[in-house]
Amino acid sequence: MPCNWLQCQENSCDPVHFEWMHRNWAGRLRDETAPYGPTHLKLSFEEHEFGHIYRRIREDTDERSDHWTIGSMALFPNAFFLGDHIEWRVPVDEENTFSITWSYARVPKEREPFVQETIPYWQGPLRDPNTGRLITSHVMNQDFAAWVGQGRIADRTQEHLGRSDDGIRLMRRAFRKALQAIADGEDPMGLIRDPARNRCVRLPIKHREQFIRSQTLDEMRRAHAALGYRSHSPEYLFQAGMPEDVKRAYQEAIGIA
Repeated sequence: MPCNWLQCQENSCDPVHFEWMHRNWAGRLRDETAPYGPTHLKLSFEEHEFGHIYRRIREDTDERSDHWTIGSMALFPNAFFLGDHIEWRVPVDEENTFSITWSYARVPKEREPFVQETIPYWQGPLRDPNTGRLITSHVMNQDFAAWVGQGRIADRTQEHLGRSDDGIRLMRRAFRKALQAIADGEDPMGLIRDPARNRCVRLPIKHREQFIRSQTLDEMRRAHAALGYRSHSPEYLFQAGMPEDVKRAYQEAIGIA
């Protein structure tokens, strides 16, 4: 997509964008009378060995929520890790980014044991082919619109960073520190040289049990509904353009065909 990869990655350390972009703005695109979403009340940002973690509390959660006790992780230098999916922002050149998403959905108990013969994939569209406008119907497409809307290289001299942007400040300092480390002949953040350790790296995952515990489809849906998630829908909710053959393969795997 026509934008610099850094502005894509900085999105990963900005939790308040969920409130304003994915709930308030996107919700009102669908329905002008839609109510505003729950406000963020408390934010925390910290550096991790492999990147940065943000924690958040909204009006509809408290400090017992995994969003606060565990948080979400921006993997250094160019990925976003949320447990059920990883997003890589790969630089093509200074002005273009290749965005790759790997997504995981556990099959229900009634579909186990499950053998996956192939890995379905597709290249999602950025713009509506009829109007030429950026697609904003899906969550990740809304992010794409924000990245591209900043221009190919955002003019950071015109920024007005606030307290909710502390994660972006942390990330930028980490980049400067990493560049200096490389110049000094040292390793930057996140580099693993030990082959044994590189076999499995345990990272913070919200609602980890939902990914590893065997449940029936009904149990999964009830558990996810309690968390405010929509799970096992007939098609992929996060990015537009899911081909029919991929949709069928997914539905058959989940058992909702």
